[in-house]
Amino acid sequence: MRRPHSQTKKKQLDSQEKERAITAAVNAYNNEQDKPKEEWRSLQRICEDVKEDWFTKHKKHIVVNHNTVSQRLKGGQSCHQINMETKAWLKPEEEDTVILYCLNLTSRAFPLNHKTLKIYVKCTGQCTEIK
Repeated sequence: MRRPHSQTKKKQLDSQEKERAITAAVNAYNNEQDKPKEEWRSLQRICEDVKEDWFTKHKKHIVVNHNTVSQRLKGGQSCHQINMETKAWLKPEEEDTVILYCLNLTSRAFPLNHKTLKIYVKCTGQCTEIK
């Protein structure tokens, strides 16, 4: 039996879905640039089309702001990307090594406690593996 998501998790999932919609709008705009100039749609029209298409496919209302898409086209980043670069404790590669380490311990039936995990996490930045 599945449990309902917490409010925080719901917000996180909504944010991820909105990011996917914005990425779809950026891709649609880039595809539009391949067409002859007379056939180009405006950025606002593309955002509206993505919004309508998202609702028909996923049955969710997602607002895709043309200003946000414009900023992304100019190389802007989302808040999530900025936070992952500046506030994350570990880099994505380090996260993967920590997860593999935890899975390796459980496959060997060793107990995983906070102290062991903390030592390994501190070590991931300085060495590749605890032996």
